[in-house]
Amino acid sequence: MKRYLTTTLLLLAITFVLLCKGIVVAEEETLPPDKGLANKIKNEIQKQKKVSLKHLEVTEVSPGHITIEGIADLYGEKYIAQKTAEKYNLDKIDNNIIVNPDLMRNDTDIEREIFNKIKSKLVDGYFDDVSFKVSNGVVQLFGKISRIGLIKKIMDDVIWIPGVRHVENTMTMLPVSQQDDSIRRQILQKMRNDMRVSHYFAGSFPNIIIIVEGGKVTLKGYVNSNVDKVILEQIAKSTFNVLSVINMLEYSQ
Repeated sequence: MKRYLTTTLLLLAITFVLLCKGIVVAEEETLPPDKGLANKIKNEIQKQKKVSLKHLEVTEVSPGHITIEGIADLYGEKYIAQKTAEKYNLDKIDNNIIVNPDLMRNDTDIEREIFNKIKSKLVDGYFDDVSFKVSNGVVQLFGKISRIGLIKKIMDDVIWIPGVRHVENTMTMLPVSQQDDSIRRQILQKMRNDMRVSHYFAGSFPNIIIIVEGGKVTLKGYVNSNVDKVILEQIAKSTFNVLSVINMLEYSQ
């Protein structure tokens, strides 16, 4: 009889604990959105320099999930709002800010300004490969970068260009490698010292790009003849520690 009562009481105790846990879980699952967090994010966005979003609203749909609404004149404002919200380690951010530029520009004008912005960042940038496309105000950035901080500098310029509606950045940093750095410097020095092709390195803005990743070299740029293309490839191939060379140099026949 005592054993029966003990077992019954134990079962009742376990049932009570499970019921309590169920109540707690249910309460956690139905927690109301945190308006304080939404307001905090909104206030921080509004404090950012260059940001003057119209009709800005930040709403927490559920714990860890927010939406951002508003109207921006420049894509940079939408970008900064996104980066500000990301600091809070949220599970999901729906950035529904509409970019409605005051200044309507065609893609050609935008391309010209992007080119000038990037060119100013690539002075003596023989080891950084950057390219871009523009379609209906949407900018795509491509390339492999060797210099730390260059991707951020390019992005910081492009997002504030009037007429840009969105920026898709697929630029990547090349792995840090002393051996690759040595290969880059050796190839550049040998090309500069070769009188047959040294004229390609006379200006500050590079005509030839030397990309090195894990000892593998890719040459990009424009040359005046197929002979120059072959010479530049041979110089790269003859450099110590080079494993392979992909020659993507272009020329006009």
